[in-house]
Amino acid sequence: MPLGEKMNKLFICIAAYNEESTIFKTLKFLETSLKKIKRNPVVIVGLNGCSDNTKGIVAKMQRTYKFPLKIVHSSKGKLIAHKEMIKQINGSGPVLFLDADVLVPASTINKLVSCFDKYSGLKVVSAYPYVLKPECLNGVQKIAYHIINLKRILPKIEIAKEDLTEYHGTGIKDGFLKKSRIYFHGRCFAIRNKEVYTFPAKNSRIRGDDTFLSFAILNEQPKQSIKVLYNAPVYSYPEFSFINYVRTWYRIRKDLDNIYAEYPPFREIGKKTRMVINWDYVAKELPLNYKLYTLGFFLLKKFEAASYSVIKKSMDIDRLWSYDKKSAWRQK
Repeated sequence: MPLGEKMNKLFICIAAYNEESTIFKTLKFLETSLKKIKRNPVVIVGLNGCSDNTKGIVAKMQRTYKFPLKIVHSSKGKLIAHKEMIKQINGSGPVLFLDADVLVPASTINKLVSCFDKYSGLKVVSAYPYVLKPECLNGVQKIAYHIINLKRILPKIEIAKEDLTEYHGTGIKDGFLKKSRIYFHGRCFAIRNKEVYTFPAKNSRIRGDDTFLSFAILNEQPKQSIKVLYNAPVYSYPEFSFINYVRTWYRIRKDLDNIYAEYPPFREIGKKTRMVINWDYVAKELPLNYKLYTLGFFLLKKFEAASYSVIKKSMDIDRLWSYDKKSAWRQK
């Protein structure tokens, strides 16, 4: 049965695929945050193709969770899980989407949801994913941490290559915000209501939720329909493996190729959303060690892009989107 609408309702949808090492922390932290907001929340977890104990962990939490917690099953795929969760919603209130390995503060939830009252034309508002910092790192880990997670440590490190004033509005004075991203991040975003969510065609090869939905909204809606709040943090775990980083970007690039093949008009939007290193910010505001981290990040991106162009035709997309469990660091 679909979940009925009540006054001031907020739906929280969490797609989970083999998240046994993180789902407990995510739901527990969310429970604490929801106690601090003036909404009637309903949490929906979309289990999609899990082969670990994610289901058992969520089912156990369901018995004592302080808010309604519903489990939905679907075949593997984040977009598929989102579609099944949306089917459970019978109402027009805002819908918050979270990854199953993030920690979202109450203040962030309030900021995201309140944006819909402040901006009548807004369709999607996103938090910005900042990285959790481990307590102690050895020398190699410290270098890997700063290079791989640089964007999540310093959001100003990247800006748009093109002028995006028409997407952000002429009233913005901050130089960074004028050239900040116009697409949202999938780790934590809210839509005005469930009708905002547009899905690819039935037999699509597109897998990522945030890229496709960003492009669809930018293509179909007024230009100022998406907003990213850099003062609304959502915290995610750091990556230490250069191989995993490159693998993640192979997935993103493959998904972009599929998007452009299936929806040619989105290619022009893709050019608008292209981000580059903010070298002026690096030169003027960062200390030497972060200048060196930025150089390392730049070289890593160059390697990832070049290697993808060589192997992309032989890539197994299903294998790229599969894993047994998250890294050991996230289980601590």
